[in-house]
Amino acid sequence: MAAHLVRHPAARAFKLSSDIWDELRIHFQSHCCPRMSSVQVQCTRCKGVFRDRAGRLQDGYSRQCPSCEVVLFFAEDSQHPFIKRAMRSARTVRKQMRELEAAKRAAPEAQAQSRRFAGRTRAAERED
Repeated sequence: MAAHLVRHPAARAFKLSSDIWDELRIHFQSHCCPRMSSVQVQCTRCKGVFRDRAGRLQDGYSRQCPSCEVVLFFAEDSQHPFIKRAMRSARTVRKQMRELEAAKRAAPEAQAQSRRFAGRTRAAERED
């Protein structure tokens, strides 16, 4: 479990299965790492660069530029190269996020041993 995920004291009142904890961890990791799931967008008017989440940048989405406040419309068939680049990179990031999530679900989680018990198996092998 990531260090930034601290169990709340009230969480002891009920138990969650390990697959639900895994889904929660994936959810928090994807939302706590905005660089990983965001895309750079260049404004068509002022040429300023800002970031937006890749999940939002889909066909029909619109957003104001934070500096010049022009409304940018994101469409798959846009002719503007800045919009094309943002849509292409958002598509790539969404694909990578889906692959990462599938890999995390498919890979068995290794059982972590605490430092206290890490050397005990080695000591038992020497006695034999």
